[in-house]
Amino acid sequence: MKAIIWTRVSSVEQEYGKSLDAQMLSCRQYAANKGFNVLKEFSISESSTRGNRKKFNEMIRFVLSQEGVVRIITYSVDRFQRRFEESVDLMPFIESGKIEIHFIATGLVIGKNSKPAEYMMWDYNVVGARSYILQLREGTKRGIQQKIRDGEWPTTAPIGYLNYIDGKYRKIKVDEERAPLIKMAFEEYATGLYSIDEIVRRLHKRGLRSRGKRGRLISKNAVHRMLQNPFYYGMMKLYNGAKFQPHIYPRLISKSLFDQCEEVRLGRKKSFVKNKGKEFLFKGMVRCGKCGHLVSPYKKVKKSGKVYNYLRCAQHALNNSCDNEQIKEKIALDRITEGLQAITIPESMAEKIRQELIKYNQEELQTKSVLIKEANRILGVIKQKIDRLVDLRLQDGISDVLFKQKIKELQDEQARLEESTAESKAEEASLDVSIEEVLSLAKDIGKIFKSSQIDGKKEIINCVFANLSLEQKNLYFSYKKPFNLFVEGLSCTKLYRGRDLNP
Repeated sequence: MKAIIWTRVSSVEQEYGKSLDAQMLSCRQYAANKGFNVLKEFSISESSTRGNRKKFNEMIRFVLSQEGVVRIITYSVDRFQRRFEESVDLMPFIESGKIEIHFIATGLVIGKNSKPAEYMMWDYNVVGARSYILQLREGTKRGIQQKIRDGEWPTTAPIGYLNYIDGKYRKIKVDEERAPLIKMAFEEYATGLYSIDEIVRRLHKRGLRSRGKRGRLISKNAVHRMLQNPFYYGMMKLYNGAKFQPHIYPRLISKSLFDQCEEVRLGRKKSFVKNKGKEFLFKGMVRCGKCGHLVSPYKKVKKSGKVYNYLRCAQHALNNSCDNEQIKEKIALDRITEGLQAITIPESMAEKIRQELIKYNQEELQTKSVLIKEANRILGVIKQKIDRLVDLRLQDGISDVLFKQKIKELQDEQARLEESTAESKAEEASLDVSIEEVLSLAKDIGKIFKSSQIDGKKEIINCVFANLSLEQKNLYFSYKKPFNLFVEGLSCTKLYRGRDLNP
């Protein structure tokens, strides 16, 4: 007498447990006692209520491909099915004697000679299994809502974080391998120098791969979603998309860095169609000095046929709400060239500047170190306060309303300090730039800029200048460290004393 064995669990967690083994052992013992010849064993992890049940259908096809009657041995109705659809589909094969189902937990056998009471018992068991799933689903929904209220993310964490199981609890931690690459992608995109395609290429070059078994290179769509995900600066976007809520996990970036990326992304989106196929030097790099919006570059063809590039506030281009006047791109380029000339140093001054930079870096590093140490001390105090609040809440020593209020206050202060610490560390790292490289660049930066292609020019502008703004028909800027020292004047050299580059 032919038979097959069917065992099933609903999740990977159950699969790693003992459920499948226990079902299989019982089914094998039952087949041996009945003298059945087991043709094949199906032991799978598959939901009985979602999807088209590929493995289940595969099992049925195998059964129907055999000659004569085939017994399906399974532990219980809920391990076999939780929907009436399978009953309806199987009835013709049961009534014709092709299939016979043995539920060993209850001793129920469904075949062509089964009595109405047995069919009714089968149906009752399916109803019970279905009811259990609905109750489980409702309980899961309540659990998810509670996790969200507690600042926990209830599903798969975004790339840069890892899901793991600590005892019986699911938790999330920072992915130490991928997190630095994610942060680097945000920092590079925020400069406005790189498109999404370029960010993807850079991530591929650095080896960023998905967390799946195959570990595929991250896709462009995944990078799009990543750069728009508030999770990285400490906020969860809830399922309905209507609001955000702070989470309890470490932040990879600051809110200000995320906002910069958003501005770049939205600025690119607005100008994509208009500027498609055109490349502008100052695209995404300059802000309006009056309203703060990004400046939009565009081309204008004169009657003579000559083509000129202009810079104009994007808000003016959209609805004429900003009266900041446009300027020719050449004027902005001349200002940048003048700014680069101001930091070009003669060979005779190099050694004096080198010594002053070393001294300056040491002083700044000491200051940053003290600030970071103090911030970390306060963060430790905040963590202790949060732990005490949680203990009080568990002991019913504090109301739910007061608990949420205090937790939010502490989390807000924690986020502010973590962002401040991250910025201090970033500034600390920026001071650790090779002095020799800076001096080498400063000697020939004008020539390098002039001979570079547009991407190279953008790199230099982004490296040297900050806060580029358009106002009063001119381009204004400040210098990034340590180039600001060349213009402001070092204490021992008084280099370029009194010179004002922002007219």
